Amino acid sequence: MTPENSPSLVQLPAFIFFFFFTVLPRTLSRDHSLPYGDCRSSFECGIMKEISYPFWGNQQSHCGRQGFELQCQPHEYPVINMENQTFIVLEIEQNSQWMKLARSDIWNGTCPLLDTQLNHPPFSFSATGIRNLSIFHGCQVVSTISEQAYNFSCTTKNGSIGYDYVLREAFTGPGKLCYLKFTVPVLITAYDQLVYRSLTLKEALNEGFIAVYHFEEEEFCRKCRTSRGTCVRSMNATQVLCFCDNGRLQKTPCLKHGYGFASGVVFTCLIIVVYKTTRMMKSKTMKDPNVETYIKKYGSLAPKRYQCSDIKKITNSFREKLGEGGFCSVYKGKLDDGRLVAVKVLKTDIRKGNGEEFINEVISISRTSHVNIVSLLGYCYTTNKKALMFEFMPNGSLEKFIHNKNIATEGRLAWGKLHEIAIGIARGLEYLHRGCNTRILHLDVKPHNVLLDENFCPKISDFGLAKLCPKESVISVLDARGTIGYIAPELFSRNFGRVSHKADVYSFGMMVLEMVGGRKNIDAFAKDTNELYYPHWVYDRLQKDNSLGLCGVMSSQDNEIAKKMIIIGLWCIQTYPVQRPSMNEVLLMLEGSLDTLKIPPKPFIYTP
Repeated sequence: MTPENSPSLVQLPAFIFFFFFTVLPRTLSRDHSLPYGDCRSSFECGIMKEISYPFWGNQQSHCGRQGFELQCQPHEYPVINMENQTFIVLEIEQNSQWMKLARSDIWNGTCPLLDTQLNHPPFSFSATGIRNLSIFHGCQVVSTISEQAYNFSCTTKNGSIGYDYVLREAFTGPGKLCYLKFTVPVLITAYDQLVYRSLTLKEALNEGFIAVYHFEEEEFCRKCRTSRGTCVRSMNATQVLCFCDNGRLQKTPCLKHGYGFASGVVFTCLIIVVYKTTRMMKSKTMKDPNVETYIKKYGSLAPKRYQCSDIKKITNSFREKLGEGGFCSVYKGKLDDGRLVAVKVLKTDIRKGNGEEFINEVISISRTSHVNIVSLLGYCYTTNKKALMFEFMPNGSLEKFIHNKNIATEGRLAWGKLHEIAIGIARGLEYLHRGCNTRILHLDVKPHNVLLDENFCPKISDFGLAKLCPKESVISVLDARGTIGYIAPELFSRNFGRVSHKADVYSFGMMVLEMVGGRKNIDAFAKDTNELYYPHWVYDRLQKDNSLGLCGVMSSQDNEIAKKMIIIGLWCIQTYPVQRPSMNEVLLMLEGSLDTLKIPPKPFIYTP
């Protein structure tokens, strides 16, 4: 065994990290801070997980901040009290410091009601994303304002039923005709749906509203969390401290106290390790440890491994090129048993940046087996050739059928076939999200990456940007992945929410709208500026019940399919992940009746 491959050298960094960050800190400082042992870095409250300071619940009060106590019950949403009102906490986004709240007194009904007030720090209404509803209770007569009002029945304690109105916030009301007026905030999206009668008042109120919060020590707590500590308050509640995993309470983040010597030693050792690693990488032959480890781990379960000479023979010396992308070229080939294959050959050296994509594609597709996922038949991994071998799809990609400039003369896919293709893609994505032992996020869903076999059965391909994650979880993505025009907003800004399987839902929605429109969703060369952003253009026509102006709509059945796909596509591209359906829900909508679908809120213009 060569020194470069010696296990002792490979294990040295792990040993150094373990010793200096685990053993040494515990020997340098001991402090029995038992009262703070319950203040773990995050906790669960009902159905909500990973909540941390300033919130606290089912803990000692010094684990959080005054005013941020959550009441926790198993299998229920947390509850918080603010300004003598009780709110149900539907969502907490601690990175952006906002909450989605709903009034607990109207969770199961719409009366009696009072004004919703958040007038004092640390809580306040969000400056964006909400509207105030003006609600008049106990109105005696139906006045001339009925065109601006939306009535609902309200049963009071004595059993009487009065007429009530929900009005636009600018309206001052019918004066003394009503018994009581109050205001309540709702999400803009819910407000719009209420105005257009696609939501009831109760449904709109239960959607909640956004409240933001701030606290003085937020910067200190951020640094404390970064240093693997937990923010807590002193017993007399006069100061905020950082509770470190070695048991110490500090006024500074954990790594800034008592670790000067350890940090110096670690830094020196890291320099040595980097130097040795650099020499090792320069001296050894081209072998990527991740790929080699994968090959050894999966053994016979992995796809067949081919040599460079095999790939050359299968493709007849790379004679017939099927297509070309930024990082690869695709060639047609034939196996000894007569099966046709498509061979994807990576262009650049694996050391120059596409090694991760190669590993992603091999590992991700190897975990799948579904009629709507392309089959990986083998791969080649040598010093000068990296290739992936797939089943051959004679009809190529979906892109050429929906972005065909000669569609007027060459024809297009029938609406029934487009609907079948959309269902197939949805089934494939639903399988990736729920059908595998490990959830797979594709993160690059687009027409170019959907291949069609001889029967136009769609198969999702190109898993180069895919991410594996446990089910029912979010993932950490440090860079924006995907193709411009299909990338979900949360992949660019965490202000929109965390990255999850809903990112694929967004891309699917954009693709479905392109399938319907037969054009790119963003068309810089549109003759009419109103047609520049297709989702807005088609949304406006859908709401006004105008002709959708779509090519090939020959019957009422075609029109119904087109309208259904548009509504589903618009639901999928909602700006916030929480507003989008899951792929399982999308599949149910595609296979269900148009009559059961509600028109979603108008999507924001977001085009990364």
